[in-house]
Amino acid sequence: IEEGLDQESLAYRYTASFHWALTQFIGSSDIVPHTHLERTIAVAVLLMGFVITSSAVGSITTAMTRLQFIAAHSMEQMTLMNRYLAEHGISSRLAARVHRSVLHALSEQKRNTPESQVELMSLISEPLRIELHYEINGPVLQYHPFFRCYNKTNPAAVRQVCHQA
Repeated sequence: IEEGLDQESLAYRYTASFHWALTQFIGSSDIVPHTHLERTIAVAVLLMGFVITSSAVGSITTAMTRLQFIAAHSMEQMTLMNRYLAEHGISSRLAARVHRSVLHALSEQKRNTPESQVELMSLISEPLRIELHYEINGPVLQYHPFFRCYNKTNPAAVRQVCHQA
């Protein structure tokens, strides 16, 4: 017990007790608050530190859990494919080719996200989606002399071609 703490007000003693309890989580410090205001601020800072730390740990835990869920789902799909190939007596040579093909398709899927998988694309207006498709597909069409010339004479039609592609 601090010297003279029994002489302090009830609010100060509760604040001092709460401050002591909080500092037990992190270890005591050499700097000791002396007034009620200093101790209240120290308690508030400790609480903010705990909240911020807890929030960071919670975010990291959530991210790790999501990654584990994604990895588990992918692993489950590979296990199901292996079981299917084994149940149907597929040769190891053909099974290896199937695995390579699936792994390649998965890596391509990660590299090139199809528009159909982006749910928010449905919220974009049609004119904006046409512009988006033009910027995505237009450069490829511009390599061909016909489309390069057609884009100069009728850019709206080329935009529609890119949108329909």
